[in-house]
Amino acid sequence: NIVVGAWVQNKKPVVFQDEERHAYIVNKIRESGADIVAIQEVWAKERMKRIQQELEHMYHGIAGADGDYMFNYLPEFLVSGIPARAAGSGLVLLSKIPLYDVRWEIFQDPHDSDERAASKGVLMATVGIGSGLRVGITHAWTDAGHDCSNISDLARWTITEGPPRSAVMMGDFNIH
Repeated sequence: NIVVGAWVQNKKPVVFQDEERHAYIVNKIRESGADIVAIQEVWAKERMKRIQQELEHMYHGIAGADGDYMFNYLPEFLVSGIPARAAGSGLVLLSKIPLYDVRWEIFQDPHDSDERAASKGVLMATVGIGSGLRVGITHAWTDAGHDCSNISDLARWTITEGPPRSAVMMGDFNIH
């Protein structure tokens, strides 16, 4: 499969062994015994769904924006390249404990074509432990938003909005 967003100007298509990677990742999650699992770069819409379905006997699952099927944006792609937000967020959050107050926020004003193609942002939820543990997961832009604004957004959306509570922030922060 050619991954949406992997084939950009002056770069060759990236091909992965998706089925083998998928089975390996799902098995590692099953074997881990982790109470909460945060996954980034699950770009394909169907892959996001499959991970949640295959682990639903162990985990409650939620996902960020899931992008679109290539045939839905193919005409625009042929005319002007990869359209904005064609790829999903790539974020999946799994928890053995029920999740509530689920929220998805997308980062605004991406500054280059690679970032415009993805739907990067913050996926948040409260885990039903005690008075609630707030969990936020992100895959920040490749430069974390130049001034690390993506990380500020992660902290603001996860911690400061809503009642005060403990929080865990996870992800691919891309802070250099």
